[in-house]
Amino acid sequence: DDVTLGITPNTTICNHWPEEELKNVPKMRQNIEEALKFLSKDDDGFFLMAEQGDIDWAAHANHMDDLIGAMLDIDDMVDAVRKFIDENGGYEKNALYVTADHDHYLTLLPHFP
Repeated sequence: DDVTLGITPNTTICNHWPEEELKNVPKMRQNIEEALKFLSKDDDGFFLMAEQGDIDWAAHANHMDDLIGAMLDIDDMVDAVRKFIDENGGYEKNALYVTADHDHYLTLLPHFP
């Protein structure tokens, strides 16, 4: 899905990962879908915990573009879990908890729009 957020990438932001490297990194949604497919084979149920760790270093480094990308990645991941829940007994048989382990401040530097 292509999303426009009103932020124009430039040479100051959005250039710290080589394009070739990014092509080989799976999205969290793909990881979650595969984990759910594997873990749901157990008749006794399962517990799955996932963390999108990029959001932490993006906030520390004030990389607004990566911070927004991480949030969109988290949104896709949660969407995959919600779809799994809907297709596997609903919330009567499943639970979903989304939380954060801590918070960060965000400093908007002059080169941010």
